[in-house]
Amino acid sequence: MNDNLKILILEDNQYDADLIQRELKKSGFRFTSEIVQTRESYESAFDSFKPDIILSDYSLPSFDGLAAFHIKQKKSPDIPFIIVSGTIGEENVVELLKQGATDYVFKDMGRLALAVRRALEEVAQQRERKRNEKVMKEYLEQYSTMISATLFGFMLTDEKGKLLDVNDAYCGMSGYTKEELLNLSVTDIQAIDNPEEVAEHIQKVMEFGTNQFESKHKSKDGLFFDIEVSMGFLQSKKQFIAFIRDITDRKLSIINLNKKNEQIEAQNQEYIKINNELSFQNDEKEKRAAELVIANKELAFQNNEKEKRAAELVIAKEKAEESDRLKSAFLANMSHEIRTPMNGILGFADLLKEPNLTGKQQKEYIKIIEKSGFRMLNIINDIVDISKIEAGLTEVNLKESNINEQIEYIYTFFKPEVEQKGMQLFFKKSLASKEAVIKTDREKIYAILTNLVKNAIKYTDEGFIEYGYCINTDSKPTELEFFVKDTGIGIPKHRQEAIFERFIQADITDKMAYQGAGLGLSISKAYVEILGGKIWVESEEGKGSTFYFTIPYHTESEEKNLVENLIPDLDEANNYAKNLKILIAEDDKISRMLLTKAIKVFSKEIIEAIDGVEALEACKNNLDIDLVIMDINMPNMNGHEATKQIRQFNKNVIIIAQTAYAFDSDRKEAIDAGCNDFISKPIVKNELLMLINKYFNKDIIN
Repeated sequence: MNDNLKILILEDNQYDADLIQRELKKSGFRFTSEIVQTRESYESAFDSFKPDIILSDYSLPSFDGLAAFHIKQKKSPDIPFIIVSGTIGEENVVELLKQGATDYVFKDMGRLALAVRRALEEVAQQRERKRNEKVMKEYLEQYSTMISATLFGFMLTDEKGKLLDVNDAYCGMSGYTKEELLNLSVTDIQAIDNPEEVAEHIQKVMEFGTNQFESKHKSKDGLFFDIEVSMGFLQSKKQFIAFIRDITDRKLSIINLNKKNEQIEAQNQEYIKINNELSFQNDEKEKRAAELVIANKELAFQNNEKEKRAAELVIAKEKAEESDRLKSAFLANMSHEIRTPMNGILGFADLLKEPNLTGKQQKEYIKIIEKSGFRMLNIINDIVDISKIEAGLTEVNLKESNINEQIEYIYTFFKPEVEQKGMQLFFKKSLASKEAVIKTDREKIYAILTNLVKNAIKYTDEGFIEYGYCINTDSKPTELEFFVKDTGIGIPKHRQEAIFERFIQADITDKMAYQGAGLGLSISKAYVEILGGKIWVESEEGKGSTFYFTIPYHTESEEKNLVENLIPDLDEANNYAKNLKILIAEDDKISRMLLTKAIKVFSKEIIEAIDGVEALEACKNNLDIDLVIMDINMPNMNGHEATKQIRQFNKNVIIIAQTAYAFDSDRKEAIDAGCNDFISKPIVKNELLMLINKYFNKDIIN
């Protein structure tokens, strides 16, 4: 029972008021009450007493229960209102309930305790539902940000093909703006003359829930482009969802290969014809015969060269087709991996709208939505990383890093997840703290270890996981050899080399494949090789696996301050800087709102700007600003230019760039413009807090 329950009793008869209080105490309620009789005292009690529930007589000297209810609705509509009266007529009861009164009780008091308890439970559920709806809205906003960041085209349509949503990637393919596309339907952008073919694709989606096929779309300037479509159907929404990849270049490559094969075949036929003509000529003089022999040998050599070229082209074609097959298999798996968490987000978002959910059910649904959102974010991050690797845009940023601290941080991060599966997590360090400081790319080492530990957790259901490193002084130069060992399902011998290749997942042929995009090991292999090391696996099917990788052991001779490598405890709110004056420069309203909520706990004042011009003026007018969170892609003046101009009169303010672009070159461009640091969208709150803590909490850490 609520010990702090406040009950406002509107009753002109003291005996009846005492009777109400005795009945509630007898039923186990502990409360504070205030009894009022007039309109004036009743109205003032809302501010002075702040009641949790109102129990009102219907017939009062100066006004009645209906008027009291209307006053309550204006001042505090969420407070339960129960009529307690022995003289109220049936018509008045019906009218009050129609207006929105919570309940009524006759003065025999038989139902009073039950009515009060039920009213309090209902208002508690309503408040919990509102809180959950607020949380749900924030998750949906994050989901929208993730869809915008994916490299695949995305569209959402109703059952008739009307476009309901598209992302920037598809706008880039088609040449249309988002506003233009939302006024069109799928038939307006399709370049297929056969309606039966389109109907067949739709029918397969309706029958099997998903379908993958090739098609053509028409861009805004009238040009056709080839696409590969992975489509699904959201049953609860009666909507179609599609991820689209532009395969125009791939189609052109296959056409060019076929043309070259035809040219080689034609040349071969021409040489055969020449040889046949020479064989039927009359005998000539010996000198002429010798010349013909030489000519034939030359022609034979040319034929061999042409055949060799033809064979090489056939091999190249087969490799292209194999790569295409693997990419198609990977895309099908990727389509499944994206649709699965999306189904969790949209499906449970729809279920949250049901009116009779308990608070426990709502929390369970929100937890599922949160888990699905992080799963989708991991998939998108993997796609961005492999895209940068394939495009040759990955850069190495060498800086001091304490390997021991990275090992300990990974243990702290993954320990709850491992223990939740009933397993144990161990780590091993071979160097003292000072010797563990090396010069390497800290982010790439963290990504490699994280991918390997995540894989170990994913494929292990019992036993333990152990990871760590040792120093290998026998190698030249000296290397650090890392390992991640598990007692999981193991890897078949014939798959142990293939798992490191791009677009190949170790379990992609299994009937019930494990979750995941299948990119973690290929990303890890690329990063290890970029850093000058190698990666391999030792595994026995059914007994577990051990992954190894090496990196050069480069140390710095002079001691450095290691404070910047310390990772703060995110559970200790006191470790974060307080009372900062912060400028948020961001043109997107939702992103501004999310940033404001994330940083308000330690800010004394937050200033907002919607473009670079406003950000520049805000900094000129507020020279005491401590921190600027600067979006890069803004109208009128972008974040790079705004930062350069701010640095002309303020060298000390901390500026953190934030953008949806995630390439190393984007980070370098932001730092060159004058930013102190860089964070990629979608922004994770803990990552942002750690970054801010790096610049404003060194005294506490020291």
